[in-house]
Amino acid sequence: MDRALLVGPSPIAVAAGEGGVFVIDDEERSLRRFDASPLRRKGGPIRLPGRPVDVAVGAGAVWVAVSGPAVLVRVDAATGRETGRVKLSGSPSAVDVGRGTVWVAISLRSLLDRVNPRTNALAGRPLTLPFSPSVLSARDLALWVGSEFPQRLARVRPSGTSRLAARA
Repeated sequence: MDRALLVGPSPIAVAAGEGGVFVIDDEERSLRRFDASPLRRKGGPIRLPGRPVDVAVGAGAVWVAVSGPAVLVRVDAATGRETGRVKLSGSPSAVDVGRGTVWVAISLRSLLDRVNPRTNALAGRPLTLPFSPSVLSARDLALWVGSEFPQRLARVRPSGTSRLAARA
């Protein structure tokens, strides 16, 4: 182990990229920034407008999915300043960046919101899923969406169709 730092009272997710490591804390309702090498804190906690549920890094920014209000918060990775908010179509459960898009899982409505990182706005209508999404990954040239209940995994095509890939 390299070094351990205090990250806040209730860390729930971490993402690395854009020159740093970013941790969200749901109790503190904050985002904390760290330099990766050497590991050290970068500034104080960045307050968020609601309860953070997930964080992703990519497309030149840090993206924090927040519930209450249901928004996607864009943060400049270098300065820690909020640079935008996108109103989502429902309460988010996960966020990831891939294929030039920021993807946000909307759990209770079984949707995927697409955000254009260049315009900082929703890109078209949400994609409908056959189940309530709880996790997602936009890596390796595919978008994968999983659900804790009813224990499903699907590969989603950007055109909006989904194919059930596996059952947990």
